Amino acid sequence: MAIDPREDDTIVALSTPPGLGGIAVVRLSGTESVSITNKLLPSNKRISAKSHGKALVTTISDPSTGDTIDEVVVTFFRAQHSYTTEDLVEISCHGGEYVQSQILYLSTNAGARIAEPGEFTKRAFLGGRIDLSQAEAVADLISAKVKSAHRFSILQMQGALKERTSSLRSKIVELSALIEAELDFSDDEITPTPKNVIAEKIDQVLIGIQQVSGNYGYGKIIRTGAIVPIIGKPNAGKSSLLNALLAEERAIVTETPGTTTDIIECPVDIEGFLVRLIDTAGIRSTSESVEKLGVDKTFEQIRSADLILWLIDKSSPIEEDDLNIYAELKNRNYIVLESKSDLSRHKSFNPERHDIKPDLAISSQTGDGLHELSSDIATKLRSLDAGEDALITNARQAAAFSKSEKALKRALSSTLDGAGNEFISVDIRDAMIYLGEITGEITTDDVLNEIFSRFCIGK
Repeated sequence: MAIDPREDDTIVALSTPPGLGGIAVVRLSGTESVSITNKLLPSNKRISAKSHGKALVTTISDPSTGDTIDEVVVTFFRAQHSYTTEDLVEISCHGGEYVQSQILYLSTNAGARIAEPGEFTKRAFLGGRIDLSQAEAVADLISAKVKSAHRFSILQMQGALKERTSSLRSKIVELSALIEAELDFSDDEITPTPKNVIAEKIDQVLIGIQQVSGNYGYGKIIRTGAIVPIIGKPNAGKSSLLNALLAEERAIVTETPGTTTDIIECPVDIEGFLVRLIDTAGIRSTSESVEKLGVDKTFEQIRSADLILWLIDKSSPIEEDDLNIYAELKNRNYIVLESKSDLSRHKSFNPERHDIKPDLAISSQTGDGLHELSSDIATKLRSLDAGEDALITNARQAAAFSKSEKALKRALSSTLDGAGNEFISVDIRDAMIYLGEITGEITTDDVLNEIFSRFCIGK
């Protein structure tokens, strides 16, 4: 991995959101961060090596005019103790736009350059303070909207995925060393390890990798939210339920069936989970082209859903459309809701006759059953958790685990077939390399640039 000469620059950026606020924080990192900052401070109130970890109340001035820009609090962190592993200065100023822009302008005039997105965290990675999975967790923590996303971001920042991956990779390294050592010596010089022992060691690592990679679906739910479409026949109460769960009028509700013809997605926090509720077009047989397009989109949502809320209208008969929906839900994760519980039961409403068992009766008008529904949604989502603190939350990590798993399966197959160690070792090395991509032990500049470009400037 080549080192960009620009990584020797001292960088500066606003670390708080741009715009008006009570305070703002301007951050500098690099070998010249102290000298650049001191150019803007009065001679009797400057930072030094002894200032590490101390807050200094002082003023920022324009060196060319002597004009005071703001009264600030400056905090200095020495390289070995800072986030970036470089000398780092944080300037806390008032949150006016002019003040912020002037401090950035004066800092760049004094020798700093504006940081690129994620460059502070990239330097923390390059300096060895964090690995690549922890760096990604920093971005996840910043974007976390609910408790579950926050919790798992903290776990990954603290090294849960790093430690699990490093442990699995260490076992592969040991296995690789064992196999390749036998390639360097004849059978007379070393006793070959039996193939069944090698196969057992490979299988043990495979199980560990599958345990982690098997939780990727749950990781996506934690990071980006659970896709939860609300489905049913036209006028089953789907839009009303969406509005009730959101506690606001987001979807149009009328007594005319087929009002909803397009997808409406709304995020909501349900017991710490980010749930992406989706109001869908009512499912029924139709020859009308626009409505048919809406029905097709509903089935697409069903196929990509993490959990499905199926409404069956208590005030209407069970019909062929209901049975078609039920057939589509086989082997999927869903909750059956008997809607409009405040209305009289239709004489032909007989779901039990078709082996359809409502999980809960609800009324969007009275609120009956909605609290229980929220609990049921959270319980269903928790059931998808395989119990791993080491959570894969993005496609890059998932792909690396998948490639490592496939390489080990090839190695296991070769071992069981009695292939020579020279063939087995190739796949073992590949598995080791792929796991190294998770933590960043093996990486490229393109991968790093792609990851850190997703960060905000100033982090």
